[in-house]
This record gives sequence, structure tokens and C-alpha cells, in this order.
Amino acid sequence: MNGCLKFPCRLAMTRGSRRSVKDPGFFLLGRVIGKITGRGYDEYVRESLLARCGITAMRIAGNTLADRADGEVVYHHRTHDPYART
Repeated sequence: MNGCLKFPCRLAMTRGSRRSVKDPGFFLLGRVIGKITGRGYDEYVRESLLARCGITAMRIAGNTLADRADGEVVYHHRTHDPYART
């Protein structure tokens, strides 16, 4: 696996321009899955894992209320708006 991942990765936004809480473990897992399978994390999980269990309606949640799917939970936080883009 040596040489599979190249760091640092290009950021999707200017550092410090927005707050974004991400689990670095899932970021790394997504990179590894993409490198090995040539597919994205969501596609791989949906087709290779969840479909085998009969789960067919999974999707990765959006970042805003406008991105929220019908029936998806609405997230709340006591001290800040979880959908605010700062």
C-alpha cells in the first residue's frame, strides 16, 4: 500500500474560510476505498455492503437544510446552527 495516498490533499475550500467538522478516519477510509476500487465511498458502501443486507435507500447526507432529503432528520445543536456556513 506504500505510495497509494498522496498527502497533502488539495482542500475544497480556503483553509479557515469555513468551519467543517469531519472525521479524518472516514476521509482516509474514503481515499483508500477510492484508490483500491476506483469507486467513491458512498457507491462502494451502498453496492458492496448495504445491498447485501437488503438496504437500498442509503445516501450521504447533505450539508445544508436545502440538501436534506425527504424524510431525513433535521439536526439540532444547543449552541450553534449545524447548517450554518461560517
